[in-house]
Parts: sequence; C-alpha cells; structure tokens
Amino acid sequence: MPDCDHKSEQTIDTRGLVCPIPVLKARKKIQQMRQGEVLIVLCDDPSSLQDFQHFCQTQGHSLIEQTRDESTSPHTLIHKIRA
Repeated sequence: MPDCDHKSEQTIDTRGLVCPIPVLKARKKIQQMRQGEVLIVLCDDPSSLQDFQHFCQTQGHSLIEQTRDESTSPHTLIHKIRA
C-alpha cells in the first residue's frame, strides 16, 4: 500500500541560486499549498541552513528536517518544511 504522505509532498529545486532566492521561491510555493502539506527544497547555498530556520520560525512553518546529501558536488541541502 502506498504511503499517503508522499501525495502531500511537493519539491522545488533551487540549486545554483543564492540567498535570498531559495527562501523567496519556497515562500511563494508554500503560499500555493494547503496547511499540513510538506515542501522539500533542494538547495546548495550553505547559508540556506540558517535562512530556512529563520524563515520557518518567523512565518510559523515547521522545519521538519534539514539534511545534507554529500554524494553531490556541491553538497545538496534538503529542507523539509510543513506549511
């Protein structure tokens, strides 16, 4: 049986973009989403770790997870945000 949570996940790829563009793109996408849905943001800007923490804290979103995919170069940072 498929996991229903995947239906409520959307992904945007902001690799190659630098602050503040990844956060602005995430904000725009989240505004189009329903409450409770999850946005996955792929990013390679190292400052995005702090940027997304601040964004979620000030906008009332839940930062579910931040991970680093070290198999890519530059490393891809993956931010999971619940709208």
